[in-house]
Amino acid sequence: GAGGGAGGGGGVGGEESDSDVEEWMPDKEAPRGFRRVVRWQLGGLSVLLGSDTLICRHDGPGGAASIDTSHSSAGYAASGVSVALHDARSDVTSLVCLDYWLDAVMSSSSEVGICLHNGGVVQGYRAVPTDSLPAGGGICTDGGFSPAAVSSCAVSVLRFLQQHCTREAATYWLVRRDGGQELELYDISVLELGEPEP
Repeated sequence: GAGGGAGGGGGVGGEESDSDVEEWMPDKEAPRGFRRVVRWQLGGLSVLLGSDTLICRHDGPGGAASIDTSHSSAGYAASGVSVALHDARSDVTSLVCLDYWLDAVMSSSSEVGICLHNGGVVQGYRAVPTDSLPAGGGICTDGGFSPAAVSSCAVSVLRFLQQHCTREAATYWLVRRDGGQELELYDISVLELGEPEP
């Protein structure tokens, strides 16, 4: 899974090189609670994402292999294979494919290694190229999804948050009710301070 924050910026898609790192970027070591931190440019917004997705990386023939790339020499852009656990008894739906795709894209992984298990007992593995997941990757039981639509929706939500999350160091709660299409945003830090909600 991943969490993140947004600020102003330029460009669309992908990460930028270390020479483009803005002063608000943290050191290459991931903050406490995240395996790695990635800076993304999405629809003109700079997004800082923290991820705990497990990434396996191999430096090629005769090279070293590592389970976690957070301390690699490649820093934020270290690529590899993201690892996903999946219960072999449940379907791989388009939402599951979307989840795996987002984790892989945000961690610059070229493939997703899906570990199929039954009650924690490994039943097998499947390597799926990240770029094939939107079309179902040969594993999705109910179609796929559009990366362009996902990006458009993400930009829309980020712009909404940028416009409405205006209090410094405030805590907000973003909610979409079951079956609903609208997002509701609550400033819950005012509840902690005992102030009336604006």
